Amino acid sequence: MIKTDYFTLENGLKIVMCQDNARKSACFEILTHFGGDTEGFIINNKKHIITKGLAHLMEHALIDKGPYGNALEYFQSRYASFNGYTTGIRTGFYVNDILDIEKSMVALMQTVNKIHFTSDDLENIKKPVLEEIRRAHDNRFRNVREANNECFYHYEKPVDNLGTVEEVESITFDEIKLCHDVFYQPHNQIICISGKFDMEKVKDIILNTYKELDIKTLEYTLITHDEPATVAKKGKVIIDSENEEYTNIRYKIKDAPFTPYELVKLSFYLEFFINHNFKDGTDIYNYMVDNKYMVYSIDCSCSFNENLASISIGAFTSHVDEFISRVQDIITKKPINEEEFKIWKNNVIISIILREEHPGKMLSPFLDNILTFHYEHSDTVEDINSLNIEELKEYLNRIDFSEYCIISRLKEEI
Repeated sequence: MIKTDYFTLENGLKIVMCQDNARKSACFEILTHFGGDTEGFIINNKKHIITKGLAHLMEHALIDKGPYGNALEYFQSRYASFNGYTTGIRTGFYVNDILDIEKSMVALMQTVNKIHFTSDDLENIKKPVLEEIRRAHDNRFRNVREANNECFYHYEKPVDNLGTVEEVESITFDEIKLCHDVFYQPHNQIICISGKFDMEKVKDIILNTYKELDIKTLEYTLITHDEPATVAKKGKVIIDSENEEYTNIRYKIKDAPFTPYELVKLSFYLEFFINHNFKDGTDIYNYMVDNKYMVYSIDCSCSFNENLASISIGAFTSHVDEFISRVQDIITKKPINEEEFKIWKNNVIISIILREEHPGKMLSPFLDNILTFHYEHSDTVEDINSLNIEELKEYLNRIDFSEYCIISRLKEEI
């Protein structure tokens, strides 16, 4: 039987547990609320703007030069899998261990929470990061993403967490150390553990390790902006003779009319609504393909972040008006098929039942509910059973779809 728990220690460290002692391994992860979108902070009335790419560079530096040498090599020598990643809003490090998760936990906490690299080390660590940046600039979708963020956001939003070559080259050891001192504090972190482990023993290990680390408290104020509910620009046309023609419409939605639990339900409803109306075999897909306006599937996604929801629908097509007008018609009319809703609902229930067989698969949506929706519970079969057509329609009618931007990448001007 899987047990879940979520609590906060006295030092502010949040812990999410998902225990299943029928498993043979356990996964331990440390998440820090510091990512590529973190703009800066204020200490002692002094404003510090973070150089783009620093969070990602720090991830590499902590892994490359830790208390046990290179962390990838250390965990590999113990037959444990390990890695790190950086998103716009957080940095994560995780280890999966089948032999001794308790030892791996201590090693990971020591690796992440103390700097062991020097200024000279940092310059060498930059080299593979700079190569990663150069490769990322060759991405065929980069100009679309840049235009999308330019139109969607009022405040600057990087298309990735890497920074530019010039920005990363300019990052100093003192700057990266200060950011580590500020953000890698217990109250700014979440620890997640899933699989086979002893809950009480793990809690004691975490408490004792953080006590030994003796991380100093540093008071600071995060620099943030309240992103407006409007888009910054209504659209942009990119002339690009080398890459495929592409059209995208992205809706900007404020989540204020919804409670945390309603937002969780809304995420399920929007998943159904988008897939029901825009995936292969739908009316708009058949129309675009039959008329030879496109040959690939329609891209569609929904994401939630910082009181904003974003719905993005795109296609490899130069027939901008035909595609956008049909997307807008669907958004306005909000067509729903009751039989398809029942089938989708049953499939979601099955996925949740199957999820309960795997603690790692349970932990991810549980953590997502906590971090994204501030809802401190896992999704249950009862939650999905409560979803219904009437509520779906009511939720969709609460959403203001009037704010959107349209990005078109064309071979030449129309």
